Amino acid sequence: MEFPGPLKSGLALLKEARPNVIPVFMGSRATDPRGKYMKSHVEYTDADWPRVLRVCPILNWTYTDVWKTLRGLCIPYCTLYDQGYTSLGGRESTQKNPLLRIVTKTGAEM
Repeated sequence: MEFPGPLKSGLALLKEARPNVIPVFMGSRATDPRGKYMKSHVEYTDADWPRVLRVCPILNWTYTDVWKTLRGLCIPYCTLYDQGYTSLGGRESTQKNPLLRIVTKTGAEM
């Protein structure tokens, strides 16, 4: 199932469609902007969120762990990562990671 919009509203739509859903698997990592607030791999959402049990099996994975798994198992992912983005947020605020910039000998950016 897919729901449009931010995570909070998506979880609300999920609970409307499937009110008996309790656990929800998430790809959050401790180094993600909101991941640092997670105290364990499994915990309930905050009181002002739709009530689900967040299960974050990759919470303590490194960036390398994630990419070895994605590439090793041929798991599809957003192609923006191949274009130099390391974190995807809002359309207006997401920027390429300058450390991943590739410049040819002629000065053209790839």
